[in-house]
Amino acid sequence: MNNSIRTRRRCPMQPGFQQSSHAFSVLAVAMLSLVGCGGGGPPRAAVQGNVTWEGKPIESGTINFISTGTGGSASATIVEGKYQLGSAEGASLGANRVEIFGFKNLGSREAGPPHPPGTMIEATEQFIPSEYNNASKQIVEVQAGENSIDLTLPLK
Repeated sequence: MNNSIRTRRRCPMQPGFQQSSHAFSVLAVAMLSLVGCGGGGPPRAAVQGNVTWEGKPIESGTINFISTGTGGSASATIVEGKYQLGSAEGASLGANRVEIFGFKNLGSREAGPPHPPGTMIEATEQFIPSEYNNASKQIVEVQAGENSIDLTLPLK
C-alpha cells in the first residue's frame, strides 16, 4: 500500500493557470493606471540668484525653498555664490520660507573607520547661523515664469 501524498502542480498550459495569469495582468494594469506617471503636484517656477555672506559669495552650500502652503519644497546647490532651479524642479508658486546652508572647507583629514587606513576626505563645516536655515523666518514670493532672487546675509 502506497501512503505517499501526491500533490498536483498547475501546468501553465492548463486553463486555470491562464485565467489566474490574465487576472493578475488586469490587476497590475489597473494599479499602474491609479499610480500614474507623477506629472501632478503643485505648480513650480524657475528660480536663480546669488547668495552672499558678509559681502562675499557663499562658495559651497545649499538653498531650500519650502512652501508655506501645501506646495512642498525644492533644493539647489550653491556654487561660488550662485544657485539655479529649473521650472520642473523649481520652487512652488507663492510664499516660500528660505533656508541657506554654507560650508567652509577645513582641508583634508583622514576618514577613519569604516574607511581603509590612509583614506583622506575633505572636511567641511556649516557656518551659517540657524536663523538663516533651520530657524529661518525669511519668506520670498515665487511668481510664475523666471524668478531672480538674490539673498544678502546677514540680513540688516
